[in-house]
Amino acid sequence: KILRAVSIPVVYVGGAITTEDIRRVLDAGFSFVQMGRGLIRDPGFVDNLRANHREEPLCDHCNRCVAAMDAGGVYCVSQREGFT
Repeated sequence: KILRAVSIPVVYVGGAITTEDIRRVLDAGFSFVQMGRGLIRDPGFVDNLRANHREEPLCDHCNRCVAAMDAGGVYCVSQREGFT
């Protein structure tokens, strides 16, 4: 609805973490794709996608990283604590 209502670039926010997700979002008309949790889990995520080294995301969308930010850091809790 937003894309049809405005004539400015629109950023998609919300869980696009595979090449297929990103293509689907851009094909739908979004100008940009915001990435957060996928990059916290794997800082080389975009380079890996670009080089076709990985299609499956490592991020499990648990949101533990968001809670950790309030404690003074940005890191993947699942990875550090061995949950995934």
